[in-house]
Amino acid sequence: MPSKSNILSRRLLIVSALLFTQRVLGADSSECRDDLRDSDHYVVRSVTVAGRWVPSIQLPLKAGDSFSNAKVQGCMEAVRQALISPGNQSFELNNLGSAGVLHIGRCLKVEGKQVDVVIQPRYLRVDLYQVGQNILPIPRSSLPSFYQAVPPALLAFNPALGFYQDEHYGLATTWGLSASLLDLAKTLHHEETTDSDLRLELAASGRKSFANSFYTTDVDLTLAKQNPGAFIENLGLVTNYQGKEQPQGDNNLSRQAFELGGNARLRPDLEFVRTTLLGVKYQWSDNSFTENGTRKRTNENSFQAHLITEGRVARGFLREGIWINTACPESGDCYERIAGLLGYEKEFVIAPGQTLGIETVIGGGQTWDAPSYAQFYGGNSDRNFLYDSLNSPNMSAFPAGPWIRSFGEGQATPQASRGATRYWQFNVNIAPPIPFLSRPLIPDEEVAPGVSLKQLLKNKAGDSVNFYAAQLVTEGLSPEESLAKAKATYGEVKPAVEFIADQANIYSIKPLVLCDVAGMDAPNVPHRVRVAVGGGLQITVVIAKFEIGYMHTAIGRENDPNGNLFARLVFQNIF
Repeated sequence: MPSKSNILSRRLLIVSALLFTQRVLGADSSECRDDLRDSDHYVVRSVTVAGRWVPSIQLPLKAGDSFSNAKVQGCMEAVRQALISPGNQSFELNNLGSAGVLHIGRCLKVEGKQVDVVIQPRYLRVDLYQVGQNILPIPRSSLPSFYQAVPPALLAFNPALGFYQDEHYGLATTWGLSASLLDLAKTLHHEETTDSDLRLELAASGRKSFANSFYTTDVDLTLAKQNPGAFIENLGLVTNYQGKEQPQGDNNLSRQAFELGGNARLRPDLEFVRTTLLGVKYQWSDNSFTENGTRKRTNENSFQAHLITEGRVARGFLREGIWINTACPESGDCYERIAGLLGYEKEFVIAPGQTLGIETVIGGGQTWDAPSYAQFYGGNSDRNFLYDSLNSPNMSAFPAGPWIRSFGEGQATPQASRGATRYWQFNVNIAPPIPFLSRPLIPDEEVAPGVSLKQLLKNKAGDSVNFYAAQLVTEGLSPEESLAKAKATYGEVKPAVEFIADQANIYSIKPLVLCDVAGMDAPNVPHRVRVAVGGGLQITVVIAKFEIGYMHTAIGRENDPNGNLFARLVFQNIF
């Protein structure tokens, strides 16, 4: 029977979903005019600039002035200069690893002889390093950010906050931050960041259950040398601390671990493989666990190699991963493990701005002579193989077991006290569109005779080739090399620009249809296959993504739980 805290968590999550939906649907748009003449003697009632973290900008037009088209154009140019300032662009490139395409428009709202002037910059941001960020349905905004007005602490540490819920782990708060330490002082003082190929990056994340003792803390410190556009794009030396208490069947595992390793991010010139991450690491850990009814504690030395690749296939996002691990506890025999995952996501176009999202993940793993704490435990998870950042600790962490969301985290086992020595999984998420519950990121409006805003932004991305080539010449490349590199870069980002311009939404509310199938094996235990089906709701809007669902165990063993209510809310894309 669910505990009082879990019942309260369910009610809070359902209320949150309803309030969040109401807020999203509250978006409003007013009619804009663009036919005003100076001789009509309109008076300006207000001048505003649309955008994120808009600073005070000196504009040639203010409330009380006579309307002037020339002065409105002057306002548009002042906004453009603020957005293309060296400080704004260098922060986005050096700290966020992205660039974009900008268009400045205007909206004139008339009431009687008064006019409200709205300067409307539209911005299409593209991630230059991670393919999935340009294809997956993640929070986006068409409004540019004025980084010089963002509070320095937000810029420096780029926080992400959220909540996580399942029936066993309970409601938990989640957090994450990242910072470029070599640029930290400049960022905190709003100074232009250094365009350096040497990076010292701090990344930290964690979560803590409100109702239970479960928690996770990860801290990464990476010293990396970058060479954008080269085959070896990034070489890094990584140190990590990890502390956690996590459920494993009827027991809990407590671990304190320290890691030292290295990774290389490669850029193969292949359609199916745009990015490859190769990593190796050594880990020392202190593990406290229960085995055969006895609480035990052991130190362990382990070595791991992992390979993650991602790319585009049939206009969708493909990610593959393989992890190989060998470890030696101080008490007990050495053991080996291997696991692999393959994920694919595609947005099928149903109508302009309306897509049917389908996500699939398949995977499996095998252990040899592993102690109980290193075996596989399935259930719900805060890890999302398709959506987690390539640099996230979740990507390097060895998979815990099959993803079957009708179980609480770590609760799917072949037997109560031990995990599986082998597993496989197959997961499908389907998110059909509801036309009146979404809004295109880039509106299908005409900005010139026969030219839409979507087409204009896509054309501007192509026009930037010559500008980028000229910039490369100033960095020492020959004109021929610069043009070739600029064209190659544009060839990589062109599909992303087209998808974001044509199909991405500023917000969307979609129902979810969910299915998980998993099998688990253990010595002297019959093979266990579980099937879970269910549904839920997905809300994506500008700075947040919220998913809530319930899955029922359709096929399982007698004592398996009937189902699990799970949810995840993440606030990101703050600027």
